[in-house]
Amino acid sequence: MRGLRIAADLRRRISSGEWGPGGQLPTLPALCEEYGVSDTTIRNAMRLLANEGLVETKARAGTRVRSRPAVHHMAADRYRTAAGAPATPYTQDQGIGWSEYRLDKRFEKTEATPELAALFECEPGERLLARHFVFHDNDQPTQMSTSYVRWSDVAGTPVALTW
Repeated sequence: MRGLRIAADLRRRISSGEWGPGGQLPTLPALCEEYGVSDTTIRNAMRLLANEGLVETKARAGTRVRSRPAVHHMAADRYRTAAGAPATPYTQDQGIGWSEYRLDKRFEKTEATPELAALFECEPGERLLARHFVFHDNDQPTQMSTSYVRWSDVAGTPVALTW
């Protein structure tokens, strides 16, 4: 559980710009000392962030924040496929077969930051459901997304049961 909390804090620090693309994260011993945990706990947190595509670790080079490509918005109607053909927008865009594709999902209750509150036109601190997705092509993380919905909109629905 501590590893998940540490991963969430490191993710927040990356998102806030504390470490930008290509930025070097503190060393394993420094993170162990900062969080007061063992190296195994820090390694587990780093492995989670690496699986999400946020960081990459190289022997003797440390851990760096991965660069993010530019975001391109496209019309959704291009995702229509032949009836019954398994596909997602991701597999369509990447031209990959379904057998090579994997999606990891994680859901968590969170509170609206001031930025999210402005987007949702709600008060900061309002409960939200965060949905994190990592798309893999042949076991390589290649796309990541996080979306938010108001908890009040999904409480008691199948969406809320996923977390």
